[in-house]
Amino acid sequence: MLLNNIAWLCKTQGKFAEAAKLYEHLHEEKISAFGPNHLEVAIVIDERAWVANALGRPTDAIALYKKAIAMRETCLGDPNAVELASSIKLVFAFLILLGIKHLI
Repeated sequence: MLLNNIAWLCKTQGKFAEAAKLYEHLHEEKISAFGPNHLEVAIVIDERAWVANALGRPTDAIALYKKAIAMRETCLGDPNAVELASSIKLVFAFLILLGIKHLI
């Protein structure tokens, strides 16, 4: 929890490179604690995607968002789950803003 809070603080202060490193470490911790396919892991992957975009790496961000969506779909077991729909909506908005709809 502390690591997540520090990473979030770095992100909100615009220290994206530092936040990226912290979220990567948190990602490893979540996998160790919950296994590779868990909603907690998907949440951290979303944060990593946001930071990747902030660092000017939209292709990395898209790949991470897609990974998080696939993981949520597996974990939730329902392709119509509200949590999944909201994630997909965010990714589509992100892609549209970037003007790269062909990567969907």
